[in-house]
Amino acid sequence: MRKKLKSSNLHKLITSPFGKLLNTPLFEWVKIRSINQEFKLTQISAVARATHYQGVDAFLEQLKLRNKLESRVRDKLARALAAFGQEWQQCQTIIEEWETAFWQNSVPKRAPNTLVDMEIARRRRTERCLKPSRHFAFLVRDKRVAAIKFKIPAPAKVLARWSGEINDPDQLYRLPSNLPSVESSQQILGPAGPEYLLRFPSPSPYLPGRAYARVYEPEQPAGHVPTLIYGSGLGVMNDQVTYWPEEEYIGRKLAAQGCRVILLESPWHGRREQPGFCSGEPYLAGAPESLFRLFATQAQDTAVLVQWARSTGAAIVGVGGVSLSGLVAQQVATHCQLWPAELRPDMIFLAASSNNICQVALESRLVQALGADRAGLEAGWDENTLNVIRPLLDPGPTLGLPADQIVAVLGRLDTIIPYKFSKKMLQSWQVPQENIITWDVGHCGLLTRAIHSSELQELILRTLRRLHPPRSEPQICP
Repeated sequence: MRKKLKSSNLHKLITSPFGKLLNTPLFEWVKIRSINQEFKLTQISAVARATHYQGVDAFLEQLKLRNKLESRVRDKLARALAAFGQEWQQCQTIIEEWETAFWQNSVPKRAPNTLVDMEIARRRRTERCLKPSRHFAFLVRDKRVAAIKFKIPAPAKVLARWSGEINDPDQLYRLPSNLPSVESSQQILGPAGPEYLLRFPSPSPYLPGRAYARVYEPEQPAGHVPTLIYGSGLGVMNDQVTYWPEEEYIGRKLAAQGCRVILLESPWHGRREQPGFCSGEPYLAGAPESLFRLFATQAQDTAVLVQWARSTGAAIVGVGGVSLSGLVAQQVATHCQLWPAELRPDMIFLAASSNNICQVALESRLVQALGADRAGLEAGWDENTLNVIRPLLDPGPTLGLPADQIVAVLGRLDTIIPYKFSKKMLQSWQVPQENIITWDVGHCGLLTRAIHSSELQELILRTLRRLHPPRSEPQICP
């Protein structure tokens, strides 16, 4: 019998009746309170992966703790680094074997069941190294360890570097004349159908490097399958861990209903981590400049995937995201008119997005929990200086697709991306009320409700099916 990947037990728990208990103010409070600790642990992992072979001093230097620990704690840290280093080396061997089997068409080819076993082993091992609480829990509790290693540029430097783009934000989103080709990995079977990875060189000059996405195909696609390109929120490690919520509540759930899903890894996340930084950390560490650099890069990467989806039979293509990737999707919505017609999405889905990123930066509970608001003020950023670069942060003034082809899910109690900004943006775009679902939940509750209910998924599918087919099939040049 051919093996398949299985859904995470944690996902099964959240989708059980117990999951409804997570949509409470208490859970929201606990989750926001834990964000600082979660980032500290993953940041310690990133620093340990970069410095474990150099010793304790190099590790502490990056965490800005050198000469601040008593000898007893230093000895404990030395043992933890040594144990972690061994585990990371073993993990690297597994990753290298996985890379050869999935990307390099190894001879002889690995059997399908072997590929599934390798995928499971890779995820388990990388998760142990990316979340090494058994090694470094004692250090996470140290209040001297910051959650983010901030390196925020001064306002004068940013304003001088980006003066042209401030006057013409469209410069950030224009595409090169030729987009890169896309490479596909070997396929394995998931709970809903075939799964595989895509990779390509990012066309963006703002964060160059290789981009990745994971694809979820329906088990029995019928005709020109609709495709949704979707992104996760801040800090997500994607398929480097055993449970990736978007994989389950979007990727596999929509694939089981006949929709192909492409989950794009955001810049600085997952395989695109910057050495020495944890997944997503540079997004806040270099804010506000890092924010619009990520928005522009992920939007251009999305255009590559739209082209690939159409060239592989997609009748219609939607683009969406939650939280951080919702902010990217709204940039696509207002800048895709700069792109050739065949690269523009037919639908935009937004979950927890905003038309006022400056105010989000000042008011967000996430920003406050991680200390980004204080770090920004210390670097000279306040409401006045942020407003100068607001054209680079907020979505553009006009939509690149009809307003009735935008759908959204909002949390009325959201304090991370405040609801009032999301509502105002959709009203200014004149998005029909029937295209908007509003839940009485916070930011974290929005995710858990999306996981244990089907309202969000039904909204996406209903819109994709309503739009099929929106135009004759475009001819894409290879």
